[in-house]
Amino acid sequence: MVSTEVRKLAEQAGESSDRIEELVEAMEQDMQQSLSAMSRVKDEVQEGLRLTRETEQNFSLIRDTNLRIATEIEDMAATSEEMSAGVEQIVASVHEIARHAQTASTNSQQAARSVHEQLQSVEQIKASAAILSDVSTELQTSLSPFKI
Repeated sequence: MVSTEVRKLAEQAGESSDRIEELVEAMEQDMQQSLSAMSRVKDEVQEGLRLTRETEQNFSLIRDTNLRIATEIEDMAATSEEMSAGVEQIVASVHEIARHAQTASTNSQQAARSVHEQLQSVEQIKASAAILSDVSTELQTSLSPFKI
C-alpha cells in the first residue's frame, strides 16, 4: 500500500512536473510574444517619433514660408501705396498742365482777336490814307492854278 501510494505520488509528481514544464514553456512563449510585440511597438513608436519630427520640420518650413510671404505682401502693399501716391501726383500735374494749356489757349484766342482787330484798323487806316491821298491829289490839282 505504501508503495502504491508512493507510486501514485510519484505519478502525480511526474504529472505535476510535466504540467509545470508545460506552464513554464507557455509562459516562455507568452514572454517571447510579449517581447516581440514590445519590439514592434518600440519600432512603431520610433517611427512615430521620426514622423513627428519630420512633421514638426515641415510645419516650421510652412511657418517660415508664410512669414516670408507675409513680409513680401507687406512690401508689395507699401510699393502699391507709393505707386498710388505717384499716380496721384501725375494726375495732379496733368490737371495743372491742362489748366495752363487752357489759359494759353484763351490767351492765344485773345491775341488772335487783337491781331485781327489791329489788321482791321490798319486796313481802315490804309483805306483812309488812300482817300486822303486822293483828296490831297485833287486838292493840289484844284489849287495848282492858284499860285501862292
